[in-house]
Amino acid sequence: MNTQPLIALDLGSTHVACVVGRPSLSGSGYDVLGTGLAAYPHATSTWPCDPALLARAIDAALDEAARTTQLPDRASVALTHPELVHTRVTAQIALSDEPVSVRNRDLRRLSAQAISQSLPLDREVLLLQPLGYSGNGFEGVPDPRGLAATRLSGTFLLISMPLAVRRAVVQALDAAGLELQQLVYSAQAVHAACAPDAARLVVVDIGGACTDLALFSHGRLARTASIPWGGTTVVEAMVAAGRLTREQALAASLEGLSDAQLATLKQALEAFLSEDEAPDSILVTGRGALIDGLAEWIEMTTGINAAVGRSLRAKRHGELSRQVALTAAFGLLETALPAGFQALPAPRRLIEAFISRTRQILVEYF
Repeated sequence: MNTQPLIALDLGSTHVACVVGRPSLSGSGYDVLGTGLAAYPHATSTWPCDPALLARAIDAALDEAARTTQLPDRASVALTHPELVHTRVTAQIALSDEPVSVRNRDLRRLSAQAISQSLPLDREVLLLQPLGYSGNGFEGVPDPRGLAATRLSGTFLLISMPLAVRRAVVQALDAAGLELQQLVYSAQAVHAACAPDAARLVVVDIGGACTDLALFSHGRLARTASIPWGGTTVVEAMVAAGRLTREQALAASLEGLSDAQLATLKQALEAFLSEDEAPDSILVTGRGALIDGLAEWIEMTTGINAAVGRSLRAKRHGELSRQVALTAAFGLLETALPAGFQALPAPRRLIEAFISRTRQILVEYF
């Protein structure tokens, strides 16, 4: 049994959260070896793409988490970003002149086709989620393996991020002595951490620089959206009005927001929920979960039951604000340890790294 520890990092807009865990020796679940939380030296409404700034915050979070254990050299990372692009992509490939069984390699080839036809040169894939596959005689199936077809098409949810973001993350981890194991969309990590019972659930992750809306249907991510609005953007707007200092504005924002300050979020929620049947419940997390009365406001505005989302494991690791901040990192461990630990993707092969580097050069110099 592999009992190697794993570092889970949630890189937010205002802080870095860290949880170190390893598969339990009993073979069930995982053991938490340490947790850490570190704020960036300078909080702004833009996600910190400075590798040195990221590295300092990561080091500080690791120092706190490593008080009782020796740290491994690989990390799984959850993140979101104000400039995420959410796209619905359809791709198709030919299999054979005669019907043949769909194989794993066909699904990989179809995924590569969806990425190559839809991903701009200056962006990197954060998530490619299959929504359904179709072929001769079947349509919209979640897993077509074993079915016979001459052609295969698939619809995917593609979330892409600026190429500079991945580069900054890799450089910051390298400066901290870590190798990137995987990148995960933060809403997925939150969902895994909270383990909700609802068949249809919307996660509203309100961070400092952006807010993510994610619909999960029977545990699978079905639709997403992001808006460049969050706790820090509200604070900076209050400071710009000239009546409050940053500290005063931060305290005031946590005491509650006005209808005018919540107008952007209200519009985004209404647009997101209008595209499909109403979910069973809404889970509010991120910095927004700390704003007094916000979960109740969302419930009143949408008419859907809403609650603050946090990992049950996080409840043993400090006050509410710390629990909420650590939730996504705990979610990473829920998916990576212990069952999925050995299935995590290996580091990029040489040719993949070469292609990525070539793309970076083309973007930066041409």
